[in-house]
Amino acid sequence: MNLDTLNILRDEEFEALINKVKECTERYRRYMNALQLRTDTRIPFIMFRQSIVELSYEVIGFLSKYQKLFEGREETSIKEAVSKFREDVTNFLSYMFDVRLDEVPTAQMGFAFVEHIRNSLEYTAMILKNEKKKIFIKEVLKRVEIIPRFKEMRELKKRKEEVE
Repeated sequence: MNLDTLNILRDEEFEALINKVKECTERYRRYMNALQLRTDTRIPFIMFRQSIVELSYEVIGFLSKYQKLFEGREETSIKEAVSKFREDVTNFLSYMFDVRLDEVPTAQMGFAFVEHIRNSLEYTAMILKNEKKKIFIKEVLKRVEIIPRFKEMRELKKRKEEVE
């Protein structure tokens, strides 16, 4: 899917995440182009890695800010999950900056992280889109219930068809 389809997520924080994912994707593309053209890959790799760090902090900030939305039993499990995710990202970033590792698999691992965030955003947009449809359907059905004659009219039409 294309991130441009995420127009449903019209919110500053979602926009920031979407823009960071786009930036990471573009920088990964530049790195891969440099690799294919056999030019110096150091700068594109460093820029890609930097965009991964920025995306990571953006995601962790978003999660930390909104973990309070969950109340009750879910709240503690969400806080634990955010804490574990933060630890995983810290380990992941230390992996991204390990100079002993080859940069190609490191970049591929970084892009897998970007894809995970992208997929999460797309899934969120899909759910919100469906929720909006559900809300619309419920509202329409409410209006039908408000009109008491609608049911009577339907029954009259049905009887008329039976007679014919």
